[in-house]
Amino acid sequence: MFFISIEIALPSIRGPILVKFYFEFPSLCDISHENTESVISEQEPEFVQSVRDIVASSTSPFELCEQGTGGTYFVLNSEGERVAVFKPIDEEPGSRNNPKQSDTTSTPPLLAPGGGAVREALAFLLDHKNVAGVPETYLMQDFCHPFWIDAEKQQVPKTGSIQKYVQNFSVAADVGSSLFSQDDVHNIGIFDIRVLNLDRNGENLLVVKDGKQHRLVPIDHAYILPPKIQKPYFEWLYWKQAKEPFSPATLKYIADLDVEEDAKKIAEQGLPEECIKVMKVSTIFLKRCAAAGMNLFQIGSLVSAGSESEKSVFESIVDDAERKSDEKEGCGEFYSNFENLVDSFILAKN
Repeated sequence: MFFISIEIALPSIRGPILVKFYFEFPSLCDISHENTESVISEQEPEFVQSVRDIVASSTSPFELCEQGTGGTYFVLNSEGERVAVFKPIDEEPGSRNNPKQSDTTSTPPLLAPGGGAVREALAFLLDHKNVAGVPETYLMQDFCHPFWIDAEKQQVPKTGSIQKYVQNFSVAADVGSSLFSQDDVHNIGIFDIRVLNLDRNGENLLVVKDGKQHRLVPIDHAYILPPKIQKPYFEWLYWKQAKEPFSPATLKYIADLDVEEDAKKIAEQGLPEECIKVMKVSTIFLKRCAAAGMNLFQIGSLVSAGSESEKSVFESIVDDAERKSDEKEGCGEFYSNFENLVDSFILAKN
């Protein structure tokens, strides 16, 4: 079983009274293997089902990853080979069950814990045609194994992101950026701007050998789609490839991005409207700037800022659109004002 508690403040003459309700639900840990198999097969992708099968038949299927600041586990098959990466929600940076949480005060995470797994899954959903190369990733619920037990020796069901493991020989931080293809850098940069990635560093760009080519594979997307405009970090910003013009195919890809369809995908995964708004303005800004002939470096520089205290051009335009918008008119006026301000900025720049 697992439990959910809800606290509700009820009004009274003497002030609000806090009432707590408890709800009890069966977890997949309490269902027989035969029943579990039928439930999973109807609701989950084949990759997720295969991970469940691997874990169910192994006594030691997990290996804690030493890198990173949260609980990240490699899922191992019967030969001890890594096949997937699991990140439980309750072990994200800042969560109380994080096995890497130190007793001393540490730097707070860029976003509040609890939303990383959904964002990891959304990264794969929003990587249209998989041009950025985000590995197959899903939200995995009720993941059970004796590896996770409580003080009473009962299995604790886990929910988190599950991602297909990518065999790599290095990360971008340890390899000269001149080895990377222009297409890879552009595609990952476009993705990072669309979702306003707060943490695209050299450690979360895997380097994979593909014959004589060195391919980049982006991972770790717990810090995309923030609920407000924040300063992003783009490792690729000063790479030479970012200063090259977009190819016709890339420009068409950007032009074809459907902001409203992406908004639906984000809403379906439960992120709040504020996160959807960030995606919309980031994508609109990207589309307008790319259509005006700007390259990735120019657009990325406008979205990011030179210092922590300095506002980016992008953030300033968003703020101006907010001030010009009448809340009574709804979001429509805001987006119209934003688009007009972006166009005015581009016109003045040219």
